[in-house]
Amino acid sequence: MSHLAPLLSVDVGTPWYASPDWLTALFTGGLLLVAVVTAIFGLMAAWAAVKTARLEAAPVLVVTKPAGKETYSTVEYVIARDPTDRALCFRQRSYEWDEPLDNATGATLSRHYGGRPQWPHQTLDVRNVGRSPALSATVSLRFELTPELNTPYDRVATDPKPDNAMHGPWTVGRDFPHRLEQQAELIGSIELPIVPVGETVRVVIENRFFATVRLSVIPEDIARGAVVNGLDGILAMQAHR
Repeated sequence: MSHLAPLLSVDVGTPWYASPDWLTALFTGGLLLVAVVTAIFGLMAAWAAVKTARLEAAPVLVVTKPAGKETYSTVEYVIARDPTDRALCFRQRSYEWDEPLDNATGATLSRHYGGRPQWPHQTLDVRNVGRSPALSATVSLRFELTPELNTPYDRVATDPKPDNAMHGPWTVGRDFPHRLEQQAELIGSIELPIVPVGETVRVVIENRFFATVRLSVIPEDIARGAVVNGLDGILAMQAHR
């Protein structure tokens, strides 16, 4: 039977998965995959670095309540009625529309408010903590107005009886507040032409309504940076009585 042994043996050769060519191709493919993954992570890291650099280089405006008595450049706004359509609006203060009127004998201050500085108001500081100037920046605000119901508006709006003819005339919105019939919400924006790096712009907002105003900052992106709400909660402006 020994002469049959060569006929029964079969030479199957080397398996395909163990061939040198296959192992070389597998190794090469692994290197390529590692290179692709490494390139993807490298691009992601580079993009993150670019975004971080842009953020660090951009202006960042932080809105806070004034912490001291420093003197800054000031912009003034009012919550009042639009002079044209009488709608509730938030706009920059205007001498033509908001200052007490003069009489024939010269300027007189409102007997109700003792002049414009006595209007109910809130002050905000807008500081640029970024690394570049903020140009044409916008800070968005939300105002919630609630009518004052406990104090008769007619008493507040009544023209005072001057001791002499030098006082008056008295005008709603200039010398005494507008009436608010029902609760309202108003969205407005503060426009700041430029806030230099490390500088602060002080914003004074006057309440020209017989109402309590709750003010909050709306954090948002601006054209070249970001607005950060640094306020602790919501600020309120009580109606002057």
